[in-house]
Amino acid sequence: GPERTRPPSELCQDARVVQSPEPRSRERDHLTHVRVGEVVPFPRSRFGRLHNPRVLAEFARWSRSLRAARYDLVVDCQGLARSGLFTRITSAARRIGYSDAREMAHRALNERIDAPRSLHAVDRMMRLALAAGGEPVIDLRLHACAKELAGVDAEAELLEPYLVLAPTSVWPGKRWDARRFAELGTRALDDASFGVERLVVVGGPGEREQIGEPLLRLMDTDPRVTDLVGKTSVGRLLAVCARARAIVANDSATLHMGVGLGRPLVALFGPTRVELVGPYGRSDCLVQHLREGDTFAHKDRDIGRAMMERIGVDEALERLGAQLAAPTAPPVYRILNPSASGADAFEVELDDTLAVEPARVEDDAVEDHTNADRA
Repeated sequence: GPERTRPPSELCQDARVVQSPEPRSRERDHLTHVRVGEVVPFPRSRFGRLHNPRVLAEFARWSRSLRAARYDLVVDCQGLARSGLFTRITSAARRIGYSDAREMAHRALNERIDAPRSLHAVDRMMRLALAAGGEPVIDLRLHACAKELAGVDAEAELLEPYLVLAPTSVWPGKRWDARRFAELGTRALDDASFGVERLVVVGGPGEREQIGEPLLRLMDTDPRVTDLVGKTSVGRLLAVCARARAIVANDSATLHMGVGLGRPLVALFGPTRVELVGPYGRSDCLVQHLREGDTFAHKDRDIGRAMMERIGVDEALERLGAQLAAPTAPPVYRILNPSASGADAFEVELDDTLAVEPARVEDDAVEDHTNADRA
């Protein structure tokens, strides 16, 4: 592990991420953020059968590998039973997490940090980072590596100005109707004012059944539509989003990639508390209609779909046009008040110069593309 005498800001450069769901792509995914050195996959589906002695032995070996890494510092950003278990297994000298972590996860910690649940998830996690000794900066900028960008550029279909559609979401109540996605995509293609010559539909492995027949039919019959559902790694999806003219998405990972890349976005929200987990710093892209008495029961299919049905195609297209016409919104780069303490430290100031400055990275395999439009 890293030398224990090194300051936390340098230790973060050797950060490793223990990922709960295992990568399902044909190639082992790698994170492309320059501050992440390694992802430690957790084979969740495999380890879900711990009643099998062989699987139990595999889990024991995996657990020993976590401890053998001799981490100096572990931060539990999730605060649930599984992440708490991982944290405890490491036996790290410093184990930091939320004081109100659920499912007894707080018992794995030796440093418990107060972070009100009324804060946005980014601000809550920032409290953990500051407690760990991190720099007082909220930096949401993402970068696609040059290799993945070159792979996108090598695809003839993706050289055309394209609109990314991300119609999937884990919870059915968070999905916009497939007919409306298909109509929006077709109208954007047919209207030259959008400057879109191709649709690219994205989604993860196993998510095709979430898309819906109307959009699947469009993907099969219209030569202007490229089907990338289940065909990209995380790194390649990041590159596809980086090159996109715009992104229209449900509440999903693709949406938040678009935020970190500073792309024009239309974010379709229903039963989600956007002030807690919505696109950070990008209220300009939100489309959501709340009514008195609404509940945010995102696991309830009927409640969620009723809320998503309030979003019409005309409205979504209008927001898309506005996003394309406006200057590209840079990803959030905020410097917190380093002289304050407690809650006052979270009164943030946005430095406009830093917000639009290209990221300074040390890895020449990473290309900055925040404001790059090829179309």
